[in-house]
Amino acid sequence: PENLKKVNIVFVESDPILSAVRALGLPVIKAFGTDTDFFKPNPLVEKEIEYFYPATLSPWKRQSDIAYLGDKLLCVGTLQPDGVEELEACKANGVRIEQGYFAVQKILKYYQSAKNVIIPAVHGSERTVLEAMSCNILPTILYPTINKRAYSYIKEFESSGLKSPREFVVKRYGHKQFAKQLLKGINQCLKSQ
Repeated sequence: PENLKKVNIVFVESDPILSAVRALGLPVIKAFGTDTDFFKPNPLVEKEIEYFYPATLSPWKRQSDIAYLGDKLLCVGTLQPDGVEELEACKANGVRIEQGYFAVQKILKYYQSAKNVIIPAVHGSERTVLEAMSCNILPTILYPTINKRAYSYIKEFESSGLKSPREFVVKRYGHKQFAKQLLKGINQCLKSQ
């Protein structure tokens, strides 16, 4: 918190962090989003992946908690030094795994091919939530009471009155809204100088 007092504005990704930073009495703006022109559904792509989870293989991402899905699950991401047990749990259950860094176009195709995006992470994965929702998939967050940041977008959508996850992201977390929020913070900083 002391280091935060040295900055003119704090940009945050989600409502839980926004509340925490406000409670410290610091100037804060929620600015987060995804490229909704890029991440979008494609009705011509067959939905052949039952469950998709794009995340680094690491204990806090918890692939082992969903490994029981077996070959219905596709996990895509890099292997972190602490993630060997996650990888082994997936292999033991027949999970389809693709390790490494991938072009974003390939990740988009996986989203477009997925029926479900499942997120067992105990923190993080906010971008995954918005990318999935922009592709009109409402992700399943396994630990909503623990991963409050990722789950906050689901709660916000459910109370928004908007008809689809895609509509929600386009209106509230699209790249244009993200840029507007960043500019708002930059302008506040310039005015305070």
